[in-house]
Amino acid sequence: MVTVLLEALRVKIAGEGFEDVGSVSASFGFTLSQSGDSIEAIIARADEALYRAKEGGRNRVEVQL
Repeated sequence: MVTVLLEALRVKIAGEGFEDVGSVSASFGFTLSQSGDSIEAIIARADEALYRAKEGGRNRVEVQL
């Protein structure tokens, strides 16, 4: 469900023209908290997903569970 929302947001951003910068893209990294996770572990997984999105060509949504 969240990935569907993030994908819709990514498409909306990519389809907009911004006055000062023109068109832009967005990449998102997403994860879910798991039992016993520290905030650092959650952030590390989301960050890993974001870097995968950027390395995969940008303008993407990646999930790390």
